Amino acid sequence: MKQRLSIVLIWFFVLWTVLVLRGLQIQVLPHHLLSSAKDRQYQRIVKLQAKRGDIFDRNGVELAISVPAYSLFADPSLVAKPRALALKLAKTLKMPYRDLYKKLHRKNSRFVWIERLLDESTKNKIISWKEKGLGFQEEYKRLYPNKNVLSQTLGFVNRDGQGLEGLEVRYNELLSTDSEVYNLPKDGRRRFLVEDGWLFMSKRDGEDLFLTVDLDLQFQVEQELRRAMEHHEADAAWAVVMEPHTSEILAMASCPDYDVNKAFYTPSSRRRNHVIADVYEPGSTLKTIFMASALENHVIEPNSVFDTSEGKIEIDGRVIHESDDDHKHAQLTAAEILAYSSNVGVSKIALKMKDTQIYETMQKFGFTDRVGVDLPGEARGMLSSPPWHDHLKANVSFGHGVALSALHVANAYAAIANGGILHKPYIVKREDNIGERIISRKTAEKLKMMLVSATSDKGTGKRARVKGFPVAGKTGTAQKLDSDGRGYLHGQYVSSFVGFIPANDPEYLIYVVIDNPKKNGTYASDTAAPVFSRIAEYAINKKGIAPVFISESDLVRIEKEPKTDEPVVENQNIVPNMSGWTLRETLRFLNDKGVTPQLVGTRGRVVKTKPEQGETWPEDKTLKVYME
Repeated sequence: MKQRLSIVLIWFFVLWTVLVLRGLQIQVLPHHLLSSAKDRQYQRIVKLQAKRGDIFDRNGVELAISVPAYSLFADPSLVAKPRALALKLAKTLKMPYRDLYKKLHRKNSRFVWIERLLDESTKNKIISWKEKGLGFQEEYKRLYPNKNVLSQTLGFVNRDGQGLEGLEVRYNELLSTDSEVYNLPKDGRRRFLVEDGWLFMSKRDGEDLFLTVDLDLQFQVEQELRRAMEHHEADAAWAVVMEPHTSEILAMASCPDYDVNKAFYTPSSRRRNHVIADVYEPGSTLKTIFMASALENHVIEPNSVFDTSEGKIEIDGRVIHESDDDHKHAQLTAAEILAYSSNVGVSKIALKMKDTQIYETMQKFGFTDRVGVDLPGEARGMLSSPPWHDHLKANVSFGHGVALSALHVANAYAAIANGGILHKPYIVKREDNIGERIISRKTAEKLKMMLVSATSDKGTGKRARVKGFPVAGKTGTAQKLDSDGRGYLHGQYVSSFVGFIPANDPEYLIYVVIDNPKKNGTYASDTAAPVFSRIAEYAINKKGIAPVFISESDLVRIEKEPKTDEPVVENQNIVPNMSGWTLRETLRFLNDKGVTPQLVGTRGRVVKTKPEQGETWPEDKTLKVYME
């Protein structure tokens, strides 16, 4: 009996020892499983957004900001009368009663969002009800104070503050920080421990973003595009303004636009950034880039003369015409071909070139890839690689058979304006933007002079001029491609003008596109060129640049019909390209210049001179002329 009692006592002792040790383990030593169980019972983890960084223009003006807002949540287990409360909330929040009642009737749920990002007046009204089970969390609502301005470029965010389009999504990681986790404590009855309906959370702010855009200029550009759309009854219009020496984007606009604060109620077509997302045949604006190729490959000089066949030429069994009767000429210099926008003229030059020469130049200008701007949704340029037949070669020379975005064309002209350096366009400020030389400075200067002639009295871009300032630029009017890829749409055009001002020392590069103008003109000379002029005038005056006066000797000389026996010369201060001139033409020209010729050979035509073309006239006023 005693033995049995001893055994029982020993077992009780062992059991009590185990229980004491277990108690010590629970009370004193940490245990991850018990800790997890405690957290599940007494805490609810809710992930909340951090404050998003603001976006500013180049002058520090707010474009996108995050302002305090108040998100309403509920603990359904504490709501005494869910039907009555759902009715009150439905009336105040303008929400369906059924949805609210379902949320408030979830007795097995301890946390539900009722509505996010309410304003302060609504928050105060609901707090005044003193309803149990309701609480507020302070969050941040994205606000765009300028509404429609720069809408497609800025983009927008969702309710959780995550970027969905434009700069908001491109720089989402910079603008937003990782949301911090805040533990909402609960008491023994599993109720949230909140004070006066408030939850508090310490968060890090996102980084601010500073753009290269000038808000005043942006507003002006958008105003001009709306005006042009209405005046010409166009489908759309878009434009970009750049600093040509760096490719900073000063303004980028597409019309029609939308109020970014109402992005979720706006069709995607209005949210499209046409400047970077649309590719189309650029038309005659590409003639300048083709001329760059011809100059770089020593096929032409600005005053090289071409037979333009009275505006008609047949290539590979197909006839190429001029776009307008005013463009029909018997003979034109290369400079005049660009000024008058002669399709036949550039086609004649194209036939003298290899397809690989043209293609390589287009590659250097970035036309076979994306430009590389720091925005999402950029389209790639489209140009088939050689070999090309002669007709395609001619088509490419006047901007058909190739599809580019507005930013492709604008950035290419920026390279011409700055002397031959191609940069990547950018819209968020950076320290530097190293470019790459793609054409010689000499070629760029020749193109500048040729582009000034395109805005002369007899050039197609004369309505782009700004009083007191020389303008260099080019019109482009291209028939629209059918969306099914089978030919062109009858009577529908993409009209554009691209140029820079002042031509002698460019401050602004501006490209304007009017999509399918139906009234008051369809050609770029009547649609896009005047818009360029108004934008350029505003920009140049805003910057306070003094008027520029240039002499006639700084410009390419234009004659309506060059005489066959007297070649046209581009600049009176340099030796022209005299190749192919007859002896009579040479002697007459040099006599007028007061220059004494030293002839090497007296028959045939001029093959070269010394000093060579492009060099200044010799001080002794003598010129060695080689003929054969």
